[in-house]
Amino acid sequence: MLTEKTAMKNSIENVCAESGDVAPGERFRSAVTAEDLSFPEIPGEAEIVCCGKVSGDEMLFRTEDGRIYFSVRDGWGGKDGILYGMTPGFRFDLGCTTNRKTLQARCRLFLKRRSCRITGLTTALRFSMETKEIEKILSVEGGAGAL
Repeated sequence: MLTEKTAMKNSIENVCAESGDVAPGERFRSAVTAEDLSFPEIPGEAEIVCCGKVSGDEMLFRTEDGRIYFSVRDGWGGKDGILYGMTPGFRFDLGCTTNRKTLQARCRLFLKRRSCRITGLTTALRFSMETKEIEKILSVEGGAGAL
């Protein structure tokens, strides 16, 4: 089992090293990372679309319907319609489909609903983290500073 996992991780590292950069708009049918070997939270039937770079070592992706956004860090590449990444970053589920027009409004509504439910330190920390994730999404998807 460990040997299989190590071999898979090495294979993913090779794809990321040999692959050219993933371009915004590029599509994939599934995603795999060297660290987790899967994205179980991403529905299997969902097509994945590259949104663009968050920073030099982090790339943002979303499901085609715009409901789930996630990032991959430390390297990525594509081969045979599969997105390969080194380290999974954040995963954010807006709870409904979005597009560029509705993204800012949905993010504001999400944060407004969540801020009403802050009852303790843990919840406040989670809200802060979610706010940062939304800011990353909006910075790439053309809505920077919209919150």
